[in-house]
Amino acid sequence: MRIGVHVGANSVRAAALVDSDVIEAAEPTVGLDDLGDAVARVLRRVRTRLGEEISSVIVDVSEVLTPDDSADVVAVLIEPRIPVVPRRHGWERDGLRVDTAQIRGGHTALGDELVPIDEEALLQLAATVPAGAHLILSAAGAPCNPVHERRAAELLRAAAPVASVTESHTFFSDSILVREHTAVVNALLLRQGEQLSGILADAVARVAGDDARVFVRRNDGGCSSLARLSVTPVRSVRAGIAAAVRGAATLAGRSSGRLVLALPDAVLIP
Repeated sequence: MRIGVHVGANSVRAAALVDSDVIEAAEPTVGLDDLGDAVARVLRRVRTRLGEEISSVIVDVSEVLTPDDSADVVAVLIEPRIPVVPRRHGWERDGLRVDTAQIRGGHTALGDELVPIDEEALLQLAATVPAGAHLILSAAGAPCNPVHERRAAELLRAAAPVASVTESHTFFSDSILVREHTAVVNALLLRQGEQLSGILADAVARVAGDDARVFVRRNDGGCSSLARLSVTPVRSVRAGIAAAVRGAATLAGRSSGRLVLALPDAVLIP
């Protein structure tokens, strides 16, 4: 039996689809302190009503994923020359607190090196990075040739006491600023993603045992192993909308066409 779980700001809901019937259970929550117990209770209630063992659980945590405003983040752009006009970063519109740095380096869109990476400047930067900070490395041409991001990560990990180093080419986009923005948000979600991953894994294991598979919803409509939530939590941001569309299509028996979703406080036309 597969069960879907929605983790909301003040409640947890679980549901299973049997033929055309939806079996549901809900529990109130107060922050993360009692989240694990609430998840375990709703899973037990759904399992009892169905009379079957749980084989897998898919969890939507998009409503409770919030950036860590207290974290230090340093975004490093690696480009052939320093722009005359300062870059307009995507995270500025979100009101996030991020320090920036510019390092010479980068490749063309075909992967040819434009200028060698400035390793001396990287080592000077390492001396200024706050302890426990998250570093975001975004190099021109990295989606095709990430060698400068990898070299910068190697040097900075060795020289600075950082919490994490993210090479933004792992979040694919043709735009260096889009990659940077995604990596910044991901870094600010790492702490909460790790907490949620541990809480949810423990709750499911208490009810369904270690053999039950646990997945987390992604914002592309798919799902990943729960372990990925502690590594790439940004992929679960706003996943609830994609999950609602897929759920509505399943309940309506539609594989194509337009859907209109009636939400508690809005109408959604994807």
